[in-house]
Amino acid sequence: MEPRDDVATMTAARPSSRPYRLFKYTVYGLLAANIGFFFLEEAADSLELYGARWPRGHVIDAYSATVDTFAWACLLLLFELETAALPAATLKARARDRLRRLTAALRGGAYLIILYAFYGYCRQYVIFTDAEPFPVTDVCALLEQGYHYVRVDHFAPLSAEVCRAMQGQALLRMRGAEIIATLPAMREAARLAVTDIINAADWLLVVFLLEAEMRLRR
Repeated sequence: MEPRDDVATMTAARPSSRPYRLFKYTVYGLLAANIGFFFLEEAADSLELYGARWPRGHVIDAYSATVDTFAWACLLLLFELETAALPAATLKARARDRLRRLTAALRGGAYLIILYAFYGYCRQYVIFTDAEPFPVTDVCALLEQGYHYVRVDHFAPLSAEVCRAMQGQALLRMRGAEIIATLPAMREAARLAVTDIINAADWLLVVFLLEAEMRLRR
């Protein structure tokens, strides 16, 4: 009797019940929805920061979370392909080698996209910190000019209530955009951008350790 392939053994040992499959594909569906939510949110911010034009050269600045989440979704699907969808025991040796090379190439591409998204998070920090003083005597006069303001780490249309609250405070304006913020608000946005950078760096370290472990076990 020929020994069973390790991957096939792992696949056979996986839960195959309907609740397990339902849970798994529910997770995939929620992840796909999350990508959509990120895109809609970042598209709105991109519209305020870069206008109606497509942000050429700034795509990763504007859509870092969308790109990052998409790359992680691709990695999960590749893991599904390697361990469940196409068990090695059902493939000939030559086809199995081709599949491994293909998935390795796709996985490498996903890693590059995640690195690119990390760069985008760093660029977002630069955007929030690259602001200039914006002296203005009547903040509410900006309402007719279509200005926006920084709300947490996103942008919102300037309203009468907000402009009255900003009156008399030192304001900053993001370079090249009609977006203003108080100094505390801009600092808070920058701190949140740093949090995104640290979180992305942690996940990059996790990916590096997992990949190193996989290679050491071969």
